[in-house]
Amino acid sequence: MFCRVFLRPEYHVPRYRDTTEKWKIDANQFGFHDPNLEDWFSFIAESSQKSLSQLIAVMRNSGEEEGEKRLLAALFITALEVVNPEDRFYADVLLVITAHSHIWRREIEDEIEELVSKGWSRAASEQSFALRTPKIHAPGILRACHDSARGLKKAANILLAANNAVRLSVPNQILTQLRNLAQE
Repeated sequence: MFCRVFLRPEYHVPRYRDTTEKWKIDANQFGFHDPNLEDWFSFIAESSQKSLSQLIAVMRNSGEEEGEKRLLAALFITALEVVNPEDRFYADVLLVITAHSHIWRREIEDEIEELVSKGWSRAASEQSFALRTPKIHAPGILRACHDSARGLKKAANILLAANNAVRLSVPNQILTQLRNLAQE
């Protein structure tokens, strides 16, 4: 639901505040008085005001207690139009791998696929200069973006196509997870 509400182009930062305020009111009205929930709402509101570099710092903080905050930062990063390919790749892999085993996978995978596809389509066509050997990798990324596959399967295929175009060393375990997901 968060993906649908916050990451559509028609929503802007003031709308984030309105939506989170409404969610706070609803949570209190329905008896969800939980300090963790209040902290979560505050973090959403704060994150919508953070700079890209601040979001990247949160996303790359691998502390276990920060897991949900990392995902939220990755979601905001993925939704941005201009992000360097390494940070886009890191954010997208984090979202896709996490969504794969998430209880709400079926509800969120189409939005994640759309964000990954649009982001990499833009990166391969408008930011190809930032890719490693763009003449080799950009066409494969664009093919994966325009493929008829859907959901996390398509997102995984895009990330596999983008893997060699970025300057990140991806652990074999993550690549195996992406390959398995692309085979589903």
